[in-house]
Amino acid sequence: MYCLPADVEVLSELFRDENDDYFTWAIKKATDFMDSRLSRRYVTPITAPIPGVIAVVCADLAGSYILDKYTGERSKEQTYYGDLLFKRAVNTMERIMDNGELDFNVPLSAGKGSSSYRPAVRSTNYGQKSLIDEALGRWNH
Repeated sequence: MYCLPADVEVLSELFRDENDDYFTWAIKKATDFMDSRLSRRYVTPITAPIPGVIAVVCADLAGSYILDKYTGERSKEQTYYGDLLFKRAVNTMERIMDNGELDFNVPLSAGKGSSSYRPAVRSTNYGQKSLIDEALGRWNH
């Protein structure tokens, strides 16, 4: 699991004074969700030491799952907060995948579709000589 119960507990006053078992199912669910997303680029499960951003994303997801399960319609503010935590976590994961933010800390997966998430540079010249190449060519002569 990518975070500790204490990482989730600090997210809401509703979580205060709960024992660790209260958080375990949500952390496991969050870890599984993250592995399914991150495995497109990285080898999962991610091994220790867990990068800080991964722990934060896991805590946000777990918090959103708990709020979704236990608050429901009783508390609109907590339901909104749970949605906010989920969206923040998913957006952070997308940023990690798009920008390769963990490439130096976590092994890349091979053959799991990771190539579609690798950063790439594409020519905008479409087979024509680059203006930069022409300028450099004139300078070197």
